[in-house]
Amino acid sequence: MIVVEDGDYRNNGELLLKHRFEGLELDVKYIEKTLPHVYPLWGRPVHIETVIKHRDVLFTYNGKKCTRRFL
Repeated sequence: MIVVEDGDYRNNGELLLKHRFEGLELDVKYIEKTLPHVYPLWGRPVHIETVIKHRDVLFTYNGKKCTRRFL
């Protein structure tokens, strides 16, 4: 399940989605291909927080590229 965690993330109107991790990881390729499609709908950078290999990760798409940062 993916939920909207914050519609004003960083007090900048950015969208933060959160994957409610229940043992199954999201496919990184799909994350990196999907975020660019969400960006034009939101009109600002979009983020999704999930768990990859037992570590919290934040994926971000800023309108130009997708990045990931371990939390």
